[in-house]
Amino acid sequence: MTPLRPRSHRHPAAPAQAPAALPQRSRPGRTRLGDRRGFATAIVLWCIALSVVVLLGVQTIAAQQASAGREALAAVRAKWAARSGVEAVIARLAAENEQAEPRPIADLLADLASVSEGELAGARFRVWHGDRGVEVTGPADAHARINVNTLRSEDLTLLPLITDDLAAAVIDWIDPDDDAELLGAESGTYLALPSSYRPRNGPVRDIAELELVRGVTRDLLRGPDRSLTGVYGDARSRRGSTPEGWSWLLTASSVDPTLAADGQERLDLASATPGQIADRLRVTEPQAQAIASYAQVQGATREDFIRSTLTTLARRAQPTTTATTGTTRAPTTATQAPAVPALTNQQVADLYDLATVGPVVRGRPGKLNINSAPDEALEYLSVINTPELRDAIIAYRTSTGNNVRALSELLALPGMSRQRLADMAAQVDVRSAVFEMVSTGVDTVSGLRVELVAEVDRSTSPITVRKLLRR
Repeated sequence: MTPLRPRSHRHPAAPAQAPAALPQRSRPGRTRLGDRRGFATAIVLWCIALSVVVLLGVQTIAAQQASAGREALAAVRAKWAARSGVEAVIARLAAENEQAEPRPIADLLADLASVSEGELAGARFRVWHGDRGVEVTGPADAHARINVNTLRSEDLTLLPLITDDLAAAVIDWIDPDDDAELLGAESGTYLALPSSYRPRNGPVRDIAELELVRGVTRDLLRGPDRSLTGVYGDARSRRGSTPEGWSWLLTASSVDPTLAADGQERLDLASATPGQIADRLRVTEPQAQAIASYAQVQGATREDFIRSTLTTLARRAQPTTTATTGTTRAPTTATQAPAVPALTNQQVADLYDLATVGPVVRGRPGKLNINSAPDEALEYLSVINTPELRDAIIAYRTSTGNNVRALSELLALPGMSRQRLADMAAQVDVRSAVFEMVSTGVDTVSGLRVELVAEVDRSTSPITVRKLLRR
């Protein structure tokens, strides 16, 4: 028999439970792709930002270069507009030099003022000068002021606020020697300074150079005219609270004309024949012979023909005879030369305007033009040593419309002598050679301005630009 197995007691099966969810794991491919997309986005943004920065930098540089280019172009336009103003004045002076008869200086200055403003393509110019604080259209006559190189010690002592030691120091600065005047100053004084230098010992080249002279201060020389252009720099100066300096009265720019009044070369009396002298100066043969003879005398000057008669000069030119007394040779009176007709005032004027004694010296300090000089300027020349004579000169030039054609005309004035006129002729004249100006060029688009300070000398052929400075 098969044994019975015990019955198993089974309990009801428990309800089946859902298995616990296992943590999901991302797919490796998707994770790498997302990281790459984020990195690429960052790179793109970074590149865009960098491109923007580079673009802005390029644009900034381009804008700066464009601005610099526009400014450079504007500066070129303004500069050449300013130069055009100078050339306009030169052209008018050149035309004036071709005239047989020189015009009155007042008419010439008015004519120059008429061409002193103009317009070009994109620019304009204006030529002007300063006159004691006022801007005046047109160039200035440099001969309207006294050339400091022509002043003597007695003239210097007439300057405002000057002392004897200042006058002596100016003389020592200009004279060619190194011997100090009483109260003056020469090389020893200047070499002992902390910043040492030597005196010029020659003609002053620029009026600002006087500030190097011992004792001459900036205020004394310039006063309110700080730029030395004749225009005062501030309201306080314009109100007159600052005394005027010497700059309104003195210059170093004027030069003696090298050409004759008719624009031709001057006739050298020392080398010309009597026939050439007679033809050029419209004198007689005896007069021409006397002029030629005296021009050979050492130290002869044009002023001598104003100072003395031709008869006197002819006798001076004759060789003296000598008499022998034992071993001593003593000069006796020269053989009397025949009388020579005196030069008329017109002949004196022609001789002075058309001739020279010896070769022409270029750059010789210029003289004061009595036709253009202010009345006050005549007070500072000791050779015009009386108020009566000064007033007579002013009245006469006014009566001629500021057109005294020759110094010899002044012989008709009361109190005037040949000796005094000859002394005056060393410092005054009726002609002008050098003109000063400031030419301002303006670019009409940007408003940029360029100023040229210029000096032109019309007594040379062609006309010479003596100074051209940009400021």
